Amino acid sequence: MLKKNDACWIIENGNRVTSAVINSFNGNLCLLRLSTGKVLRIPKHRLYESKEAAEETLPRRKQEQKYRSPYDYM
Repeated sequence: MLKKNDACWIIENGNRVTSAVINSFNGNLCLLRLSTGKVLRIPKHRLYESKEAAEETLPRRKQEQKYRSPYDYM
């Protein structure tokens, strides 16, 4: 269980894992300070205790499509 002043990990924008420090709890919401100095208020279910646990929940990216010119079809 995470407590005040513990380090945690969150997923920003659904694509990257970021470290944060818990400043306070208010009901189901947590006030976090990111490593960049910004402050966020997010629900508890979006907090992860380790970077690996957060990375496991990231959606798998589809293979990036390579650019194919019209000449490839000839």
